[in-house]
Amino acid sequence: LRDMLTGDLMMQSSRPLTGQEEEICRNIAGADSRFSRQIAFYTMVKGGSSAKLAQIVAIDEAYPLYGRFLFPENSHLPEAHPAAGLQQHRQVLMSPETARSFGLAPGDILPIGQAEFTVAPWFEREPGGDLTALNLAPKIYLGLPHLEAAGLIRFGSRITYKTFIRLPEAASSAAIA
Repeated sequence: LRDMLTGDLMMQSSRPLTGQEEEICRNIAGADSRFSRQIAFYTMVKGGSSAKLAQIVAIDEAYPLYGRFLFPENSHLPEAHPAAGLQQHRQVLMSPETARSFGLAPGDILPIGQAEFTVAPWFEREPGGDLTALNLAPKIYLGLPHLEAAGLIRFGSRITYKTFIRLPEAASSAAIA
């Protein structure tokens, strides 16, 4: 279950947590807990010759707290932890199905909003990908530091802010929740 949720606990909101709220969460979860942030929203993305709805998922370096991206054995990724590479390079991760629907190959350039991203090697499975849920559009992952450059978050944007929490082994997730 941890691998499907990618954390022991998850907080979700339609606005970013304030500094005070983040501090309260850290105090309740405990000093040995680890945190990961994610911002997700839907937008139109033009790849190749067509524009399609896509879910943009901006992740931090700690994502996922449980589970991992699974890549084909012949993938040549510069970093052992792909989320770390997304923080440093303006790249996107996606499934082969998503890439095919946009007519993309690794190394291609994909404009998202006002920024351009390089398509990284495709993953075979994403963290939490075993969780059956309704997806309105394919996911495209990018690093949180590059989200602002895309210029897509504005007044009225419908955004989901998530904070994933990994608790120490001895902690009770039910009690902390």
